[in-house]
Amino acid sequence: MRDFIHINDVAKIFSKVIDCKDCANQTINIGTGVGRSIKDIVEMVKVHFPDMKTEKKEFKDELYDSIADITKLKSLTGFEPNSSIDLMKKTIEEMI
Repeated sequence: MRDFIHINDVAKIFSKVIDCKDCANQTINIGTGVGRSIKDIVEMVKVHFPDMKTEKKEFKDELYDSIADITKLKSLTGFEPNSSIDLMKKTIEEMI
């Protein structure tokens, strides 16, 4: 699982953090707080390329479940990232 965030949300978060006095000298995770599997992303791409072949390779020391804890981000800035599956599908379509 990975935490994918749209670049527009990253820019909005930076803007909010810069204007946030309580954010000074804080470590703040940026993400959506929602995990999506790489397999799910591949399946979304395959909708557009149904004949696409994929291959999964195991990697030594692979990182699993990299999902941001955005509790501090929300409490300090009130920001709620867009974690909708529809945004992810739209982004994939725009890239194709």
